[in-house]
Amino acid sequence: LAGTRTVLMDLRPLAAPDPNAPWFQFNIGVNAPGAHTFYIDNIRPLDESRTVQLFDFENDLHRFTPQDGDIQMSQSSDWASTGSSSMRVEWTNGFNWGFNAGNSPDVVDLLNRGKLLIMDVYVPPDSQQGSWWDMILSFNDPSGWRQENDAIGFPTLPGVYTVAID
Repeated sequence: LAGTRTVLMDLRPLAAPDPNAPWFQFNIGVNAPGAHTFYIDNIRPLDESRTVQLFDFENDLHRFTPQDGDIQMSQSSDWASTGSSSMRVEWTNGFNWGFNAGNSPDVVDLLNRGKLLIMDVYVPPDSQQGSWWDMILSFNDPSGWRQENDAIGFPTLPGVYTVAID
C-alpha cells in the first residue's frame, strides 16, 4: 500500500562483515511480479539500549485475552527472550483477535511517543511449516477504532525473530 513505513530488519542471525576485510556489500533484494517503485532513505541501526519495555510476561498476561475458542493465550516458560516467561499464542483456524483491554496511562504515553513497536517472536520447531500468518495491530478507545493498514507478515520457519510494527 502507498505510504511511508519504517522497517526493522533483524540481522543478528547473519554473520557480521569481517572488520579486517577491505570492503563489503550491503544488498537489498526485492521480489514481486509486475512493475513497482519505492524509495529508501535514512538506513540506521537500532540502539536497543535506548528502548523501554512495554510488556513482559513474567507475572501475568497483562489482560491479553482471546476473542473466541479458536485462539488460546497463556503464560509460558517454554521460551522467553528476556526473563523466564513469555505469552504463548495458539490458534486453530483463520483470523482471530487477541485483546489486551488495558487502560494504563503509562502504556498510552509510551505508545504515543514511540514510532516503532518492537517484539521478539519465537517460532517453535513443531509449528506448522509452509503456512503463512500475519498480525494486525489496532487501538480502540473512546475516540474510535484505529487499525494498522498493512498486515505484518511473520516468519513461519522455526527461529527467533525481532519484528517491528510502524
